Amino acid sequence: WVAGMSDALDGTLSSPLEVYVPALSNSFSEEPRLLATPLEDDVRLSFAAVQEYGRLWLIVVEAYERLSPEAIKMEAAQSGMAFGNVGSDACRRVNVPIDTQVQVLHLTGCGLAQGQLYKTVVYVEDSNGNNDGSLYNLMTQVRPRPVASNAIAAGPVLV
Repeated sequence: WVAGMSDALDGTLSSPLEVYVPALSNSFSEEPRLLATPLEDDVRLSFAAVQEYGRLWLIVVEAYERLSPEAIKMEAAQSGMAFGNVGSDACRRVNVPIDTQVQVLHLTGCGLAQGQLYKTVVYVEDSNGNNDGSLYNLMTQVRPRPVASNAIAAGPVLV
């Protein structure tokens, strides 16, 4: 719609424009969720994808990281801690075949610090590898262990 400065309704409407909206090659039928309170070396989660023949990439990063699908694939493939990802190879998944069943994952060796905020980044796509899948950031925090407000210095004694 193009109109002049007179605020009259005497403008011109253009013909419709075609807009291409790319379809996602895979997405989540069940969004990722934590199955238990995360511990320093133990994160458990589940999710389900829409496509029968899909692929999964998963990494745990510090909460401030912002990653594209390409960056997730690159970081997940790095052995050891690269860029912002944390933990050992057991704390990530790289190009794992998935289907529509609920996926239950147990990540170990993550080395998460108590009280620090992380996010578990889950990326799914089809088997074509075009970086056109779905990305989910699951906030992950290890709660500080409770500290006793008092303790017994010596065992009880009968007098």
